[in-house]
Amino acid sequence: MDTLAGAWGGAMHPLISILLSRPQSFNLFQAISLIERAFPHKKGVSNGLGIDEAVRLKADVGLNFQPSDIHSITENVDPGPALTLVSSVMSLAGSGGPLPIPFTELLLVQRKARDESGLAFLDMFNQRVLGQLYSARKKHHLSLQGSNWKRAVLVKAVKAVSGVGSHQVSRNWLGHSSLHGPAPRSVCGLVTIVADRLKLNCRAKSFVGDWVEYGLNPPAYVGGKRHKALRLGVNTDLGTRVWCQDKAIELTATTHSLAQYESFIPGGDAFNDLNELVDDYFQSDITVIFSPSPPRRVTASLSGSQGLGRSQARLGFTSWLASSADSDAHMPIESLAYPRLRLGMSSNSGVSTRGL
Repeated sequence: MDTLAGAWGGAMHPLISILLSRPQSFNLFQAISLIERAFPHKKGVSNGLGIDEAVRLKADVGLNFQPSDIHSITENVDPGPALTLVSSVMSLAGSGGPLPIPFTELLLVQRKARDESGLAFLDMFNQRVLGQLYSARKKHHLSLQGSNWKRAVLVKAVKAVSGVGSHQVSRNWLGHSSLHGPAPRSVCGLVTIVADRLKLNCRAKSFVGDWVEYGLNPPAYVGGKRHKALRLGVNTDLGTRVWCQDKAIELTATTHSLAQYESFIPGGDAFNDLNELVDDYFQSDITVIFSPSPPRRVTASLSGSQGLGRSQARLGFTSWLASSADSDAHMPIESLAYPRLRLGMSSNSGVSTRGL
């Protein structure tokens, strides 16, 4: 046993050593999962033909009381799985099996005479019965998935219910599934996700308002019998768009460093991640306006170690127009107009909304 456990090595060695020496202290599903992880080149239980699977499952047939799920785990000398696990769970014969007691007594007499053909015949069914039971439990328990948790049915169900896109495979999305579940999704949930995922503390302001286009509806004209019921300001407006106060929200944030600020303006990696996050979060057509600001200790000067620098000057983002007197006085960054940007992949990201 020690030789077999030592051959595996790695992080699984301590657990496998304990499993081989004291198998009765493990749950049946836990033991099968550990053996599958120890033999990643083998097929999982109930996923192969038996001979190419990670473990061979046999029934512990007897009339005595079984105190544990697992009776024994031994090295398999025959071709096929390296280990043989003997368990009384779902056994066809025995004190808890569906076969009558006389059949169990007949099998015990044959085993005493060193004839195990009857037990081997039942083990063919026991391999499949236990395998199907383990597969059913594995679907709903991530702890049994091992490295294949991304393909688990539970993960797919959580992503489908929470509305997370199929391209998102990070474990972080599962941690935020409770924030994606409610409908409609709250602004507070968006602030929490941005702080957790992008390490940026934002302040949200609702009911900022935005213009809503009428679309392709035919315009109405004054006069005529068809338009007698039209009343300006009641069911008719002038123009091709209308102002909707609950159409937009605004996120304002003060970055911790100049590098972080440059990452959250158009062209930065964090800005692209924020676009995708906002686009995946909201289920309805809501405009999100993002207003980042540089750290308070940075000045608007184009020179000096604490300034923004000429090489990275971007008008409206890292540089502003000012009088010569203000420039010489190192005008504080708080007095400048910060950029206001639309977020969301479906919108024209990175376009200033100062005209709103």
